[in-house]
Amino acid sequence: GTFWRTHTVRPQLFSVLFFALLLSAMVRFDQGSRVPILVAPILMALWVNVHGGWIVGLAVLGLWIAFRVVDRRADLTSAQRVMLVSAGLLAVAATLANPYGSGMWRFLAETVRFGRADIEEWGSVLTHPVALGLPWFLMLSAAVLAGWRSPQMRRFDYLAIVSVMAILSFRVSRLDAFFALTV
Repeated sequence: GTFWRTHTVRPQLFSVLFFALLLSAMVRFDQGSRVPILVAPILMALWVNVHGGWIVGLAVLGLWIAFRVVDRRADLTSAQRVMLVSAGLLAVAATLANPYGSGMWRFLAETVRFGRADIEEWGSVLTHPVALGLPWFLMLSAAVLAGWRSPQMRRFDYLAIVSVMAILSFRVSRLDAFFALTV
């Protein structure tokens, strides 16, 4: 599912790697190991300096933290909820650790948006040949199957992340690798 974004050497490779590491830290936290989520701020400090895909990682991290903190079904203590919120806030602050500081946020606000007709990869899955959209449809099928068969996919946080990544990657095809990793 990541082939179209990783078969050539380009800065987006860092985002694919860091996104995979972030997802791994989130899953490991959910499995009971609390330390990996504390890596998120360090990851964001590195990521912000190598590729703009950090904004996707930060959004997914924020969405996951929000669901984990408010979900009463989550088996978390108050201290663990505070740890999650702290890790999230530190991750946001870590994105300022770049040569441009908060200017990086302004730059992304001006350049990252839907409707970038001048960049083919920013088009919808529907604007590409069928062969390029096939991995997206396969990932969507896998997500639906997992949601139907797996109790893990019935968790609101996982379901929200997969759904958001499905929609975003449908609208902006260059996010397909993130969707594949999420699934």
